[in-house]
Amino acid sequence: MPTDVESILPAPEALGRYEILAQLGAGSVCVVYRAFDPVLQRALAVKVLRPEWSRQPDLRAAFLARARAASRLSHPCLAEVYDVGEQDGQAYVAMELLSGSTLAEVLLSGRLVPLRTVLDYGIQLAQALAAVHAAGLVHGTIKPAKLHLVKSGRALKLVDTGFLRPEGAGPVPDTPDCRAPEGHTGSAVDGRADLYCCGIVLRHLLALGPGLDALTTDASLPSASEGAAPLRKRLPSALLEVLARCSQMLPEQRYPSALALAEALRAVQVTLVTEAPVAAVVVPVQRSARARWLACWPFALLALWALSLAGGIVLMQAVQQRALLQQSSARGAAVARLLANQAAENVLGANWDDVQVLVETTMHQQGFHHLQIVDPGGHVRGSSVLMQVGTLYRPPEGNDLKMGEPGVRVMRQQPLEGPPVLEFDTPIQFSGRTVGRLLLGVPQLERNQSSAFGVWSSLCLLLLLSLLAAVPAFVLGQRGLRLTRPSEDS
Repeated sequence: MPTDVESILPAPEALGRYEILAQLGAGSVCVVYRAFDPVLQRALAVKVLRPEWSRQPDLRAAFLARARAASRLSHPCLAEVYDVGEQDGQAYVAMELLSGSTLAEVLLSGRLVPLRTVLDYGIQLAQALAAVHAAGLVHGTIKPAKLHLVKSGRALKLVDTGFLRPEGAGPVPDTPDCRAPEGHTGSAVDGRADLYCCGIVLRHLLALGPGLDALTTDASLPSASEGAAPLRKRLPSALLEVLARCSQMLPEQRYPSALALAEALRAVQVTLVTEAPVAAVVVPVQRSARARWLACWPFALLALWALSLAGGIVLMQAVQQRALLQQSSARGAAVARLLANQAAENVLGANWDDVQVLVETTMHQQGFHHLQIVDPGGHVRGSSVLMQVGTLYRPPEGNDLKMGEPGVRVMRQQPLEGPPVLEFDTPIQFSGRTVGRLLLGVPQLERNQSSAFGVWSSLCLLLLLSLLAAVPAFVLGQRGLRLTRPSEDS
């Protein structure tokens, strides 16, 4: 059952110019909503100070001041703060909306993070903290749940920079996060408190198993005095020294800066590269060439048969995908021609309002990805994205497929989300005269679920037959070795 802090709270319809869509999470001090910016046409996150805190002028002013300070920070590993505002006495911060998992979710899944990846994450976190500390600020509430993985897990971003505060300030009230010892006593903290939290994050990333039930709540992670989590075997001694120094109880015994921690982690990376692996000693069994051939030929035939069958499956799928692509191209080219004929008279007469109405009606009735109509001067006069109307047309990047009807150029694009898109660049003609261009984006037809099921079924059948054939192949190979053994012993 959710706690009072985690429960769904009544969400406002809008804050400033941002449309509130849904609640993403709630803490003891703030509530985070998923929102939409209609001006910039993008999704974002809006963090709102809880009413009981917003009613305190001093805390509300401090919240806004720290958020403005965070908006001046710029680093690839820091979530960007877009805007700060106040509405009806309710303070809020608009910030970057991050998708994907957090380090807390990775840890709770039980997956063991590779050592080199742990070092990369630690260096990125230290570099982000260096940017925060260079501005005279402290994060103070670092924990795995506030580290989002981006770029397919190759990089991370530190979120919740709205609580950044000047060095020497006390901790945020009622936030029992992963904090340094001096944060628990209410003492003033500086950047070295963040380095302590960074060490705790690294300790948990290096753990053998999850054992991190505390990460599902706001409870504090184990401190150095409670003992470190069981680490994987054979960690480099240099890394153990880094963890020990980050976990010191006194700030002056830790690293003096985040940059110094980043350099120490880079030094550990260098030791991983320079250390040569221990080679295993293998004593080969001496057999004649004939014996080796008799032992291997059944497996060679089995491998040839499996490769031939696999090649046939791949070729079949390639032919099917090519047929689907040609079908999509033919359909899209025909539709683009039809729409170009419908728009020709309005484009010739410069009836741009009617052109936009045609675009909106078409997009409402059809499942197209995008639609644009461009005049002879290269200006967009009708578009499914209103912000593009009146701007110069910028050709998108894509692969020219060189197929479709004559005079229609077909480009294949891959958007950030969804299936590939085929864009059809069609001239708009009136009485044989070209008066503009129409650009239609149509989602490419993909193989349906039954076709995908057929592929996996074929692969599973191939694996099963290969395993069944491997047994007689092994028997034949062993028999060949026995037939040649007398001659070898002589």
